[in-house]
Amino acid sequence: MQAIIQHIHTEVSKIKTLLNGLKEYSDLIRWNHSRIKISGLGDYQWDKLNAAGRDIQEQLLKAYNRLSEQIGFLATRLPSEQQRALEAASAKIVAVITQTGNSFSMDKEELFDNAVRALDLQLQIVSAAYEILDSQCLIIPDIAALVANPEIEEWKFEGIESFKLLLLPTIVNELDENTTNTMQVKNKIKNKILEYAKQGNIAVGVNINGNNVIKFAGNIKEIKETLPELDVHNQLDQLLAAYFEFVRTNPHSQVLLITNNPALQERARVAKVSYLTAPALPAANPSVAVQAADKPPEVKQAQVTPNPADSSNVARPTRTRSQRNRAADKLAANKLVENKAAENKAVAAKPTKIKPADNRPDTTAIKISMPPAIPQSSKVKAPKIKSDLFKSDAKPLIPKPKR
Repeated sequence: MQAIIQHIHTEVSKIKTLLNGLKEYSDLIRWNHSRIKISGLGDYQWDKLNAAGRDIQEQLLKAYNRLSEQIGFLATRLPSEQQRALEAASAKIVAVITQTGNSFSMDKEELFDNAVRALDLQLQIVSAAYEILDSQCLIIPDIAALVANPEIEEWKFEGIESFKLLLLPTIVNELDENTTNTMQVKNKIKNKILEYAKQGNIAVGVNINGNNVIKFAGNIKEIKETLPELDVHNQLDQLLAAYFEFVRTNPHSQVLLITNNPALQERARVAKVSYLTAPALPAANPSVAVQAADKPPEVKQAQVTPNPADSSNVARPTRTRSQRNRAADKLAANKLVENKAAENKAVAAKPTKIKPADNRPDTTAIKISMPPAIPQSSKVKAPKIKSDLFKSDAKPLIPKPKR
């Protein structure tokens, strides 16, 4: 997660390395050997480069042109004195890279050192103007990031304490586009934005939570000056142009593009735009993950071979709900098979023969198995209950209803 100035630092280092490589293939020769004719531009000129030198020269020129465009774009609001210093430094660097013109010195080391110092001067001016001082970061989400995680109030980024979420008009317009696969999520985002708009002036900024703010941004179509490589009529380049515009108008803030679109991410890498993806949505049932993470390591202890005599210490494996349902279905199926087999066995059994009435069964065994008779003395006489409730002339407790 680098700021645009950090990207410029990286590009400057690459250009210095290429300059050292070009110096190895460069040389100066004297073109004016006359002692009478005096040249006002210098008596020395660059010798022709071989194929390897021209290859490095081409890489170097392409890299510096891209860097020079970014520096010129960022310097449009700097004081005129600093702008003139940047232009003079750029002229020295381009003269060494293209190796055009004459020189009063034959020392190529001095010329390349002057180019490196001019490059450092440009970096120093831009770095001082765009030093990151604000603690609040500016983030620009695209529609893919909002659809990937519409819970913007829960967004968190490593190394960012607070941010201001800038909603571009093009993103708001895309929320109204009818796409069946994301329409439900887009409606959820629109409802959130409407709720925030009711809480305050969203054009100025409304708090999402304690630290973060949501704000409507300006219209991208009003951007008239941007990098030459960007086309403001292209949907992806519009977001990149907005990024550089917010960098220029907020020179001391960290600006980030939030995108989950692979095509836009590739364009951002080429244009040296700092970007991040939207935070991932939490799990559908986070309590399950928490319980699994916080569960004490009792399972490992239960895996120790228990005493066979004590089956109560045997740890039963934990099964999921689907596993328990399948086990219950299997048990019910087995029970049904057993019951069916028992019914078939009962039907197949032979009926018992009924003995005739004159053939009375032997009751000896029955008498033996009967319990002994209770002695007469042990019988308890029931007490006689004397109560008026049982007399015929007693009045009933519940009177009969009158007809």
